[in-house]
Amino acid sequence: DCGYCWQLEDQNILSPRFHSISQPISIEIIFDNLCNMSCTYCSPELSSRWAEKVKDKEWSKGYYQMDDSYYAKQEFIFNWIETMSQRPIEIRISGGEPTIQPQLFSLLSRINQETTSIILNTNLNTPDSMLPRVISEINRLTKNDVSVFLRCSLDGVAEQNDWQRDGSQWNKAVSN
Repeated sequence: DCGYCWQLEDQNILSPRFHSISQPISIEIIFDNLCNMSCTYCSPELSSRWAEKVKDKEWSKGYYQMDDSYYAKQEFIFNWIETMSQRPIEIRISGGEPTIQPQLFSLLSRINQETTSIILNTNLNTPDSMLPRVISEINRLTKNDVSVFLRCSLDGVAEQNDWQRDGSQWNKAVSN
């Protein structure tokens, strides 16, 4: 929550951050705990599906209350990422399951610089309603020379994966 560096940079003054950060800048974005699975090793704070199962009211809405301040902070970060076009930047996106997050598309639509790498962690069970949009965004990014890497999170093969990851469909993961 310290704004000192941001204030200096807004005045075009080199802040202390730039003396301590090596390139590329790496950002981890976790929108919230929205997930379509309840894996055996997971918990409500990382999976909305687990939160629903155990009726955990604290985590069932995700990490943050989605009020105006949450969206203002999100907008601030997205704007900042856009200003980093001259520096290599790596954006790691995880969750929950990021491919079912509406905010994912708000972020990806703003990325055009070829100095960016996106690392998207996914369980490969993106719903059919979201999959075309995910593929379209990945195609747009790669056409703009943005590097996109998918980290596929699986636990075993076939039935073993589906047992470990309640809600997973092995055939869907393979197809996706």
